Amino acid sequence: MDRTEIERWLDQHHDSIHLPANDVLDRCETDVRHHARELAWQHARHVVESCLHRYQRSFGLPASEGFVAREVCPEIARELRHHEPHPAHPIPESEWLDARTLAALETDARTMVAEWLDSLADRAEHQAWLEIVTFTDHFAETLIRRAHMTGELSWDFDRSYPKLAARICELILAEFDARLRRESARGSDSRPLH
Repeated sequence: MDRTEIERWLDQHHDSIHLPANDVLDRCETDVRHHARELAWQHARHVVESCLHRYQRSFGLPASEGFVAREVCPEIARELRHHEPHPAHPIPESEWLDARTLAALETDARTMVAEWLDSLADRAEHQAWLEIVTFTDHFAETLIRRAHMTGELSWDFDRSYPKLAARICELILAEFDARLRRESARGSDSRPLH
């Protein structure tokens, strides 16, 4: 069921909704998209943390920062590709939607909207996950420029492949945290229902 069909059904069942249908559906869509994106970034963070722990337990030879960045970012992107999360179905409405939105919908309207929200959550999560994977895959060049990573090899074991890879994971996690903060701020700035 798509949004147009939901709107049509709500127009025919005025007693099932207590606010203008467009306002309620806009808010539902905003909340679900935001929540799905936020969960995707949180899940990606957990995947990168497990990569970080794996590198921290490893031993390796010295390597250049630039070389490690160009290898590790695509490797983590591949790992992310294999661990895409999927929202629980049905989505837990009380966690995903604001209380005023839920209060605007009677039980029969919630039932109609729930199916649409489930498919919307799937699409929003998948789109966010593709964005995360692409971002991570291309992050090496950004890191090399921003962190001034060089192609110079040092035989200092403090700059071994695993230690540099762990540092890169930490930089990716810092970027994920910044993205997560922006997602949270975007969600709190959502237009309120009247």
